[in-house]
Amino acid sequence: MVRFAAFLLTVAVAVGCKPSSGGLGAASNAPADKPEDAVKAFVAALNAKDDKAAQALVFMDATASTSDVLKQLPLTFTATDYKATMTEPYLAVVSYKLSTKSETGIPPSTNDVADQVSVLAVGGKWKILPGRIAFGSGSEASLGTMVSVMGMSEGFAKAKTAAQATSSLSNAKRIALGVIMYAGDCDDRYPLATNTIDGIMPYLKNRDLFTSPGDPKGSVSYSFNEKVLGTSAVAVTSPATTVLLYEGKDHKLNFAHDGKAAVAFCDGHAKLYTEEESKTLNWDPTK
Repeated sequence: MVRFAAFLLTVAVAVGCKPSSGGLGAASNAPADKPEDAVKAFVAALNAKDDKAAQALVFMDATASTSDVLKQLPLTFTATDYKATMTEPYLAVVSYKLSTKSETGIPPSTNDVADQVSVLAVGGKWKILPGRIAFGSGSEASLGTMVSVMGMSEGFAKAKTAAQATSSLSNAKRIALGVIMYAGDCDDRYPLATNTIDGIMPYLKNRDLFTSPGDPKGSVSYSFNEKVLGTSAVAVTSPATTVLLYEGKDHKLNFAHDGKAAVAFCDGHAKLYTEEESKTLNWDPTK
């Protein structure tokens, strides 16, 4: 028999200031449910032969259509021993033991095979990322295969791009919030331009935040707006429109995520910008 397997995306200088908090935890706007809840719901949808419910749990091309695919699948899935591991604030790998049973009494069927899928936080919900199908000998069918079927077309590439963009945006926002916390403990003054990263590290507790997904490990992907560093936060005329941090260097954004780059502002919010949109960015804290 043919075995279906899937490969998934696993895919400031301190100036006598003492941090008043233990640093930044997970992003506050992450989904309320757990990553494994999406996988459990996906298994339930497979067994109920509910294509619409299964598709809703997969990050997929909006034009993809797999109507009534599950009604033609004579398999029942059972998953146990769920374990979720966060790889990014908005990205997790869910592993489990998977058993399948043929509803016709004919193989394929398997028991307690180690399997995993990756899930991404999208719009306040966890979505399972499509994988690529590899064929070989055997008789098992992984959930990754089913995710690929439900999210066919360009789902894999789109999911990878979306995951990296979301993670980069989260990094920028968390760094910006770390700077704001620093300023709150230092008479409302932003850290100095010299060794800024070390200055705010007590508030972040994670140097990896400065490396954007896809960049070499240990590299610094984000730069501070030097016109803001060392100044008073209360002197910034428009915190919501003044750039504090951006993905790139020398005021040149790195549009690495499907033509977009992450930018964070002095009020702590962050947004993805295209090259055209970036032309309107405000770098002057007095404006």
